[in-house]
Amino acid sequence: MIGELMSKSIRVYLAALIAIVVLLALLPVGAFAHANSGNIRPSDETIKSLAQKYLNERNRVMVSSNPNSNNRLNVPMTIPSEMSQKVAARQSGDVEKLRDVTKRIENKGSYYWNRFDTNVKIEKTTVEKDKTVTRIYEYTRLYFAPGKGREGEYSSFDAERDFTFAQNQGNWEITDVQLVDPGTLPPPNEPSVTPPLPTTQPSPEDIKLSNSLSTKALSSRGEPNGQQASSVPLSASLNATGGQAIIDYCNMYTDNSGTNSTAKYNKQWYNVYSDDCQNFASQALHYAAWPYAGAPPTNNYNVWYCPNKTPSNTFINCFDFQMFCAHTGWGKFTADYNDLRVGDIIQIDQYNQGLPSHTLIVFRAGSGNYRNVRLAAHTNNRLNWPLESLLAMVPNTTHTYWLIRTGIP
Repeated sequence: MIGELMSKSIRVYLAALIAIVVLLALLPVGAFAHANSGNIRPSDETIKSLAQKYLNERNRVMVSSNPNSNNRLNVPMTIPSEMSQKVAARQSGDVEKLRDVTKRIENKGSYYWNRFDTNVKIEKTTVEKDKTVTRIYEYTRLYFAPGKGREGEYSSFDAERDFTFAQNQGNWEITDVQLVDPGTLPPPNEPSVTPPLPTTQPSPEDIKLSNSLSTKALSSRGEPNGQQASSVPLSASLNATGGQAIIDYCNMYTDNSGTNSTAKYNKQWYNVYSDDCQNFASQALHYAAWPYAGAPPTNNYNVWYCPNKTPSNTFINCFDFQMFCAHTGWGKFTADYNDLRVGDIIQIDQYNQGLPSHTLIVFRAGSGNYRNVRLAAHTNNRLNWPLESLLAMVPNTTHTYWLIRTGIP
């Protein structure tokens, strides 16, 4: 009797368990979590997948308008069920505008891109009762079509957007996209080309001018001061629009090995020198925005060029470049380490000889704090190298520095 009762109880218990399992299986994804917490959110994998597919749709247009490019890129894109009608309509309009712009660029004979890759990263997620808002960081590379030595070259841009997600009939969809930080997108531009060191003997007047533009003192707290040094205005004619292009060029043509290796150097357009630092910084500036000034065989402080591997002294020599900036106004001298921006130039008299002997370019800006500044250089190779490391190695309490604002935004 007892055994029969126990057997019956077990059967009832098992039947109840089976019923619970069946009910759970029938519930929409997220319903159980919603019942417990009052909030629902898509998984990180879902967020990244939908955001990347949405961005792919826009980015594909930039590589598909030229008839010689690959129009059938194998990239996943959003489908109607993954976007609200409002977002889909706005996306369609944006894509058409972008297609028109891309066609105009290519019709002018500019180089075009034929493939891209897009990476996304979740920066933060806010969960509300009926929606989830995630800030997405995008980094996209647009690769130039083969030809004329452009293999491996790319433009890139980064941006931050807030994606809003909500459920519709059990499926997650994008209900809004808001641009937070547009980043920068350089136009297709032909990198220049490159180099013999020095120059004529600096005159006493030039050395005096150089000293007046330098910064040497630290504040009493041991930090770089924020006082403005003697300066010259930035040239109004300078077409400086390539902060992201500076980053791209540094990534392509140097590393942080701390060696003299020339393995990554841009030898196709430039000569390589035993002291290649100013040469490299000038290359990056020209790739990003600076046009050539003058042409061979002229060689004075008012020219800056390197067509067909024929450089001016100002292109490859630290002091001559400094004088070019001072004489033409293409560079603005400052003593404020905290306000350095991508593409700005740092020069240093590392041997205490009264003249600059090394040039580095700002690879990452400090956003008001010099401790966040990162540098790139040749001889020795540096990439994403902290300014703090340079100051520790060659203290500016005992060595002269020159900080040059280049106008690269």
